Amino acid sequence: MKKNEDAKQATRERDELGFWKVDKPFRLDVPLSPEAYQQLPWLSEEEKSIGIGLLEKILEGQRYSGLGKGNLVALDRIYYTQATACVLNDPELQAAYFPFFEQMVTLVTGLDGNTELMQATTHSNGVAATSKSDNPDIYRRVANALLSLFAMAAERNDLYFTRFMTSVPMMQNDPDPQTGLLLISAEKASQILNPESSVWNDEQRLVLQLTYAAMRREMTNALWDRCMAMWGPKETMRYVLWVGQYDYLCMLNGVFDLRSNEL
Repeated sequence: MKKNEDAKQATRERDELGFWKVDKPFRLDVPLSPEAYQQLPWLSEEEKSIGIGLLEKILEGQRYSGLGKGNLVALDRIYYTQATACVLNDPELQAAYFPFFEQMVTLVTGLDGNTELMQATTHSNGVAATSKSDNPDIYRRVANALLSLFAMAAERNDLYFTRFMTSVPMMQNDPDPQTGLLLISAEKASQILNPESSVWNDEQRLVLQLTYAAMRREMTNALWDRCMAMWGPKETMRYVLWVGQYDYLCMLNGVFDLRSNEL
């Protein structure tokens, strides 16, 4: 007993974002400037040029976001801890992937690619911050896509996306009745792995059920029929593609992140 009483609390240094400081957060350093690309010995001059162009496009998209503007303060800390950006070390791979991602965002949510998705997820008023503010169906589709993403993070125990999704205006068409905020409530967050809970409305429940069925390979005819009745073939297929896409990003986080348990 005496030995335990004498034990001292271990102290650790925090980094500039407030997380535990580690020597190297990712297995590959993320090139975030033209100068950084010039230091990558495995790239040709042509590949470096492609990378710099991609970086400019990504930063241009962030210019219209709420990051760093005090709009959603938690995101200012969390956003830059994602390890998926390590893919920028292979500009040709990223160049092949980026147009697909842009088009997928538009097909699933109705927003104009990643720039508007960034706007909708980094401003406290969500879709209302975009050019689609007068389209109720886009609020619904964005809400479904973000709820599905949170479900994937919970299923895969992805700490980055779990923190991210609990800090973005996810409930685009279902604000908290007490506060009016679009952040997911603690009550709903606690039931994310329980689609049958009474906290979900019928469409939210179906989003969760489809997400888990796709990830677990547990699709049934009965669930498919309900998806057809709710969304039809096109919207259903697009949600399934969305699940596969973000499951891939969760996989990348697992591969590249050296501090997944240190956040």
